[in-house]
Amino acid sequence: MSHPNIGFLLAAVAALVVARAAAAQCPDGTPAPCGPGRAALPRIQVLDLQPEDSAYAYIASGIAADVQAALLASHAVVVVGPRASRASADYVLAGSARRAGEGVVVRCRLERARTGRIVWTTRLGRAPRDLPALGLALATDALRAIGIRTTPGPAAAQADPGSYDLVMRVRYLVSRRTEPAMTRALGLAREAIARDSMSALAWAGLADALDWAMVWRFRIAGLSAESTLAVALAATERAAELAPSDRRVRLLQAEIGQRVDPTDRTASIRAYRAILAADSLDADAWQRLAMNLLETNQHAAAVAAYHRAVALDPGDAEKLTYLGFALFVSRQFDSAAAWCARAVAADPTYMLARAQSGQVALWRGRLDEAQAQFEAADRLLLSTQDRPGLMELARVLVVRGDTAGARAYVRAAEAAADSVRPGVHLAAALGDAYLAVGDTARAFWWLERYRPRRDAHFQLHLRDEPAFDGVRRDPRFLALVAP
Repeated sequence: MSHPNIGFLLAAVAALVVARAAAAQCPDGTPAPCGPGRAALPRIQVLDLQPEDSAYAYIASGIAADVQAALLASHAVVVVGPRASRASADYVLAGSARRAGEGVVVRCRLERARTGRIVWTTRLGRAPRDLPALGLALATDALRAIGIRTTPGPAAAQADPGSYDLVMRVRYLVSRRTEPAMTRALGLAREAIARDSMSALAWAGLADALDWAMVWRFRIAGLSAESTLAVALAATERAAELAPSDRRVRLLQAEIGQRVDPTDRTASIRAYRAILAADSLDADAWQRLAMNLLETNQHAAAVAAYHRAVALDPGDAEKLTYLGFALFVSRQFDSAAAWCARAVAADPTYMLARAQSGQVALWRGRLDEAQAQFEAADRLLLSTQDRPGLMELARVLVVRGDTAGARAYVRAAEAAADSVRPGVHLAAALGDAYLAVGDTARAFWWLERYRPRRDAHFQLHLRDEPAFDGVRRDPRFLALVAP
């Protein structure tokens, strides 16, 4: 019999190895030691600026995002996300932002991550018309403080100061990932475009909000699913015309391009590889490429790409969660559990981290842990069309012998579900839940409701989720799975 703590110790050792490897990053995103011509780059963690008034949290968030974008554009440092451990960085950039009349005053400092010794401080005040360049100015000064003279690149052109303020509000609201916030973001993005139709960031903000609305099946007043995609594509094309080399715009192009033909990932994989060929330090591009690889049944390559994303941004709960998911569908449950635990530790309020941790615990036979994580996920619910807590909890109850309770949970989940246009996760989860309670006919009814059936992400769930192992030879299931 194995010692009960062996799995935990192995996971801890693996996590320590990854953390140490990430501490010195080579320019191509691989861990140190670097080969010939591949000196390790400094790693700068950019913390969210602290607003001196909560009403202006969007300004602090927007400026921090601009600093991150400028540092990434310099290709001279590795940018570490705000939720990472200080131990994963060489320097930490932190500060605060406040309103000063119509403008903004920012105080920033750059300190050594391990010792806390301050190497640079600044206080910058900017009028509204100068706000678009503030992130660039801060990034440039921070780089010079550590001996790097590279200029990150020009700030995004912004003719109207009021439009830029609206853009920062849009980005902040989109990051909330809720239906009310997304609805508000769409209205503000349209207002920003009306004020400055040459703002690439305003067009990108509109496209990004629409894209997340499509992902989460949020209801957009006045737009059908088809027209939402058309507007998102048009907004993305306009942003690309105005800022063809902007990293955020290029990522958005690749992401929204997938919505045109959800059954094929060839074009988006090519787009992400092109972005990474230009900048192998882009953690977001590695993450998105990884999901595309997973959806095309390239598991080993996907896990490797997720590891690259996590090595570059080791504290990001989303990247940690999706690495856990990739390992889970690759049936590496113990490794998946270790990464999901890191995701929950990085952000205990991240719903997907909770849901994925619960799923991993369930298939490892840890029912108490699974139930706690599913219930937490349901409390953090983002949309009535995606209720992982209720649906996955049904399987926990079945394993415990409470089939009646499981059926009640499934009925509660189904009552709030859109049976006309179910989202990809809703259809798969209800199929899973009904299989758990033994209602195969109803499970297939939900799986067959999803369109298009050859959607690459839907196929990923059908092909790789262990919940469907019991029906893999069923003719109705075979008819759903792409050859």
